[in-house]
Amino acid sequence: MDVDSAPDAALPLAALLAFAGGTSVLSGAGRLREKESDRLASACDLVLRAGGVARQETVGGDVRLSIHGAAGTPRAAAFAAHGDHRVAMSAAVLALATPPGSTLDDPGAASKSWPEFFDLWAGLVSPRG
Repeated sequence: MDVDSAPDAALPLAALLAFAGGTSVLSGAGRLREKESDRLASACDLVLRAGGVARQETVGGDVRLSIHGAAGTPRAAAFAAHGDHRVAMSAAVLALATPPGSTLDDPGAASKSWPEFFDLWAGLVSPRG
């Protein structure tokens, strides 16, 4: 998938693909380096911390993020938000695929665009009695 025209969707998409079957390639990923953090490096970091396999590559001038979903084994992770709201929220999505115990160093980073994100997220993922 080409994420050049939708860079804000790239991180949650990478989180969803982290443990999907096969290899997924997000092309047009060069713009991710120009956001609040280097989101291309952050996406790789999120996937790798969770036990997935991801790498940046350049093919014919196109910067890509390759995620090898079938190659990883999910594990609880100490995620880093890198001071970026989109990275923080994507860590939450990725944590759904990991065993219990994942943490995020700066959940407050999400407040830039969605201050209530983690409160609402907790309501979505908490068991209902």
